[in-house]
Amino acid sequence: MTEYYREYLLKMEKEGLVKYDVRTEANRFFAERRKGLGRSHPTTLLAYFGVGYTVAIALIFIKLYVI
Repeated sequence: MTEYYREYLLKMEKEGLVKYDVRTEANRFFAERRKGLGRSHPTTLLAYFGVGYTVAIALIFIKLYVI
């Protein structure tokens, strides 16, 4: 449903049916903010946490059952 409203808003902006380009301004703002902060993409962060979690569980398993 959200995608529908985003597409509809972009269509209205392109056709000049709204005075203020909300979606366009928001995209520009967040793009500049990401560049300035150097933040990672959420999928990348999730991958890092997943690898870290897997390593931690493996180390716990080795400590408890192997040694």
